Amino acid sequence: MKEKDGIFKFVAAAMLFAAAACAIVAYWEQIVDLIYAIGDKLEEMGAKNITLPNESDDFDDDADLELI
Repeated sequence: MKEKDGIFKFVAAAMLFAAAACAIVAYWEQIVDLIYAIGDKLEEMGAKNITLPNESDDFDDDADLELI
């Protein structure tokens, strides 16, 4: 009987993890919008040292290197 309890707990944990992953995927755009809204509010409040990543940051990694 203890083996069945362990299996049920494992299945329940796997289903909980899957549900959380589905919720994150389903609401991803709203999550990102919320993060940017929080960043904008912080910027308005004067938190100048907090920055959000920019899309161009992915492409400008080697822009500051000097070619020899």
